Amino acid sequence: MDKRFKFTFTKVNNLVKKIVERLNSREDFKYDDLWILCTDSPKYEDFNIERKLLKELCDVIKSSNPVMVSDRSVIDRILYGIIGQILSYPKTEDEIHMDLEKKLRELIYFQSSREVDIPLINIDVESKPFVFGPVTFFPFTENDKNIDDWWPRIKSSIGESNAFHQVVSYAKVISLGDQDLSINSATEKVEEALLLLRAICFPIRETNIPQIGIISNFHRIDPLPLRLHPPKANYRIEHPSEDVTVLGTPLAPYYLYQDLLLGVNKDNLDLFINLIKDHGFYPKDNIAKKFLMGLRWIGEATKPDRISARFVKLAFGLETIIGGDPGREFLPTPSLTATLAERSAFLVGDSLESRKLIEKEIREYLEKGVNKANLSKIYGVSWPTIDNFIKTRKLTK
Repeated sequence: MDKRFKFTFTKVNNLVKKIVERLNSREDFKYDDLWILCTDSPKYEDFNIERKLLKELCDVIKSSNPVMVSDRSVIDRILYGIIGQILSYPKTEDEIHMDLEKKLRELIYFQSSREVDIPLINIDVESKPFVFGPVTFFPFTENDKNIDDWWPRIKSSIGESNAFHQVVSYAKVISLGDQDLSINSATEKVEEALLLLRAICFPIRETNIPQIGIISNFHRIDPLPLRLHPPKANYRIEHPSEDVTVLGTPLAPYYLYQDLLLGVNKDNLDLFINLIKDHGFYPKDNIAKKFLMGLRWIGEATKPDRISARFVKLAFGLETIIGGDPGREFLPTPSLTATLAERSAFLVGDSLESRKLIEKEIREYLEKGVNKANLSKIYGVSWPTIDNFIKTRKLTK
């Protein structure tokens, strides 16, 4: 037994003993009651100590293999596989020690990877796959529909007609870890991919537009039961049932290549795809991190929401992309001098050289005391904006 494993085993063994001791002291507590330790319900608050011990047990084991093991695996193997068995059947210290060592070793040294396929709503990949970093988008084929009972389960989740028209593509991700971690990781990566695609492909409109995404991500995908009372109308142009549902997104999906990617400059799209290929969705490089963070907010602004909330998201996105300190991920706040110089350079300049010159000149103006009329005349910036800026900063000497 190596030192690392021995240290973890000692801590886990002590926690198991404490949990067993407390549960044995409770009258009539059985194997079937173990689920109480996994709930936060106030109804069972007298089990708070056992819950804390179980959480500590999970954290100790997961810390030894965080990428591969989730709470569920620990609970299945240790809570039910060890503690539950001790409560149900008499065992010697040696038997408990051997069982715990075996299951703990399996958890700590567990390694797993698998492909996860996630059905998509309202996005048609057409005939060829689209590789986007760790996520690859595929068209649904007849072969896919005949694999196990995948397609029948998709139809039952959103309705047969909706599935036929709306679920025409899926995303494939290679994920690490047990079932819970691999599913969560795959879903997160696909959501990131779709969010960044929305940012570069979707229009920003006042009204909501049809959505793309993972099944059930949008609340209107699920039927909303309503009861309709007779309308008071001058003409009767529809004949609905009293019991109806609010329908989800329209039946015609977006074509990934024709409708979405075709509107993006090809050179810029290639650069963007290569950036994702080289850095992934969570880059360490500050500039790439800042750029993707801004795109996420722009992608969020295309989702259904109040127009004011969508405007704020869009403002966050633009602020993150074109301003601030690359080391800051959220609402960067440089000096106002740097902010005005940088914004003016981006908005007014039409080349790298002109933007550098504009930024340099505005910084000099602001440092020396700006003549607001000249600045307005030279750069076309509104006079009241400059006036308010100067009053706020008290730049005039």
